[in-house]
Amino acid sequence: MATAAEYAAWIVANKAKKGTPQFDTVVQAYEIAKQSETANDVPPEPKPMPSAMDTLAGVGETGLAMATGATGGAVGMIAGGLGGLAQQILNGQYGTPQALQAVQQAAMQGGQALTYQPRGQVGQEMVQAVGQTLASAVPPVIPMTGPMGAIGQSARAAMPLAMATGQRVAAPAIHAAQAVAERAMEIMPSSTPAHNSGFGAGSIGAAQADAARVRVAASNTLPVPITLTKGAATRDADILAFEKGEMTKADTGAPLRQRRELNNLQVLKNFDAFIDDIGPNAPDIPSTGRTVVDALTADAAKAKRQIRVAYKDAENAGELEAPVQLDPLIDFLNQSAPESAVASIINVAKNKAVQLGAAVDVDGVLMPTPVPLKNAELLRRSVGNVMGADPTNIKFGVDIKRLIDDATDGIGGDAYKKARALRREYAETFENRAIVADLLKNRRGMADPKVAIDQVFKRTILNGSPEELDFLKRVLRQGGDDGQQSWKDLQASTIKHLEEVATSNNQLDSAGRRVVSSAALDREIQKLDKNGRLDIVLGKQRAAQVRTLNEMLQYVVTAPPGTLINTSGTTNTGIAALADPGPMGAGTGLPLPLISGIKVIRDQIKEKKLRAKIQNTLIADR
Repeated sequence: MATAAEYAAWIVANKAKKGTPQFDTVVQAYEIAKQSETANDVPPEPKPMPSAMDTLAGVGETGLAMATGATGGAVGMIAGGLGGLAQQILNGQYGTPQALQAVQQAAMQGGQALTYQPRGQVGQEMVQAVGQTLASAVPPVIPMTGPMGAIGQSARAAMPLAMATGQRVAAPAIHAAQAVAERAMEIMPSSTPAHNSGFGAGSIGAAQADAARVRVAASNTLPVPITLTKGAATRDADILAFEKGEMTKADTGAPLRQRRELNNLQVLKNFDAFIDDIGPNAPDIPSTGRTVVDALTADAAKAKRQIRVAYKDAENAGELEAPVQLDPLIDFLNQSAPESAVASIINVAKNKAVQLGAAVDVDGVLMPTPVPLKNAELLRRSVGNVMGADPTNIKFGVDIKRLIDDATDGIGGDAYKKARALRREYAETFENRAIVADLLKNRRGMADPKVAIDQVFKRTILNGSPEELDFLKRVLRQGGDDGQQSWKDLQASTIKHLEEVATSNNQLDSAGRRVVSSAALDREIQKLDKNGRLDIVLGKQRAAQVRTLNEMLQYVVTAPPGTLINTSGTTNTGIAALADPGPMGAGTGLPLPLISGIKVIRDQIKEKKLRAKIQNTLIADR
């Protein structure tokens, strides 16, 4: 703040201006400063309020001064500064104190040349009051543009002067200052490339727009639609680069980070929706193994009971007494004698055939003899009971049973044929396919199951072939309510498995929810999908939804190859260098207030446009 002595010195030095509004105002400011310094609380007599016409004219002059200062003054100051800089470089004087002074003078002259100077007293007073307003609202180094910036800075040293005039013109001046600030925001160029100013129809091609609409429509088919951003929907490299770069910004990136967390929550909710739609009973994957084994065990036991009843009916009808000759079987056993050392089932079959009368042993060689059908069936049952899990025994056992079936085919009445058909169906369902047989058998010589309960899902869904899965699906779904429910449990466990794999990275979002890994989910889906297992397990419709969910997550998280994502927050170096008041900006030769003003105005405009741009990109279909 200037002192009374300083104002007095000015009055003496400018006595020739006596009678002008400027001289009178300084005199009044001197009185105010003097009273303040002498602790005299008696306020100076205020000047009469201006007339309505004076005020109207003053407002007009102030607006014109500020508009030209904010437009022409800004352009003139920048152009003058850059022109002076170029001249000094050409002259070879760049970097010298003389060059710096010359550039500063050129900048100020350029701004003044394009700024209107008020002529009326009220207009002059309003401009001074605007200076006070700008001084309080704008940092000291920021000239709103051109000469108006000088007013803003000088107002801090001329506060008594502003007090002398501000009471009469404060309101109109403040409004004018606000208008100038808004205008400056509009006219100053942004450092952001023009094509990134928005993501409307004009910024992307028709093909991209069509593809975006398709993706949004696909997302809406999910139980919980994924709210895509414009970048995710269009897959435009520039838009995606913008979104992912801004997402890392502490302040402006918050809406994009919130959208990403919302997308993660939506993916998790889709997993839950899939499971709820399936309707499982098993609470987890290990429990699913128990439901599957129990269902198969119950179905196998039911089938065995039906077989026993059918054979009993055939026996009661006398159909099991029909004679049958097992010559092909006996020849096979004689030829396979050398293999009995590695296949114990061969000796078991030979001994049982002799015991039941199907053959006689002549010096170690079997000779076939006719036997009743019931004895042939007993021989077949005995072979089946000792096959076990040894691969060699299984191979010979299957051959032995086939030879017995061939020999007894077509013999006996309808009751026997029915029993044989049931027995054949049982073998095909529960014995001859490993995916079912493995779940029903125990380990050789042990009471433990061949496949542990907690490994049933892995053995069937993850390691089963498409043919095995299709077979298991048919067996369970035809096995009554328990079998149908166990298949639903397997379906639900498949969804749970996908979710567990996708969230196994232990990452949490801000709400403590597991973060879904798009890469992990995609890998696991591809494993199941590459040979058709996903369709077999989930059905075509639900499998398609899972693929859609995976696709949407890829759109949300990933960017096309070659997308350049700027996570450093840097901008174009040209204007950034000018706007940096530090070493980079100081070397340009432009006045520090101009440099700092450019930076702040640029940053304000950039942030305003940036926030609007972010809000725009959050809406995929606009």
